[in-house]
Amino acid sequence: GTVFGYGAGGSLQSDDKTRADRPQTTTSVLNVDSDKDYGVEAGGYFIKDRLWFFGAFDRQDTTQTRDIIRALTAPGAPALGSSIDTDITRNLYAGKLTLRINDNNSVYASVIGDPTTRDGALFAIQGPPSTFDGKRETGGADYIVRYNGVFGQSFLVNGSYGHHHEKDEFSGPGAGIPLSIDTTVNPNSWSGGFNLYQNQTFD
Repeated sequence: GTVFGYGAGGSLQSDDKTRADRPQTTTSVLNVDSDKDYGVEAGGYFIKDRLWFFGAFDRQDTTQTRDIIRALTAPGAPALGSSIDTDITRNLYAGKLTLRINDNNSVYASVIGDPTTRDGALFAIQGPPSTFDGKRETGGADYIVRYNGVFGQSFLVNGSYGHHHEKDEFSGPGAGIPLSIDTTVNPNSWSGGFNLYQNQTFD
């Protein structure tokens, strides 16, 4: 078994020095305020020489901060110097069971997944919170079962079945509101919602 942990961001990251060099269309700069990665993994047997297991879990917590470096013209937009946080959570996992039925037959079952949630600023900050603030849920899971068999001295049977499920879904106050962009001002002025997305599910 293994236990691990990792941390970065905040005071461990140097201050941004590029703000004055950014083009006028850049409204914010991104910094990593906090980055944590920790988890555990273990393997062994339930029944000696018959049934084995392996499992792993990895949690990643990241907070990104966007600092507003240009005065925004849209009504209700964050003020110059404001900071907008985005929290990103990833739960990565894997598991496997191995069953030795006898000397000639074995079955393997495994699962892996990576569900991820992003909560906060999802799009460029050029208007009120309804144009950028929301939640995005992504990731999925894979399930696999395999069989290996030996019959006699010359006949082998291998079979497998797998299923993949994945989603990419947006939600928030601006999800159902059309986005309006005024390109006559610099930086551009955004209003309305953030309907620059498409919810998707895959199987």
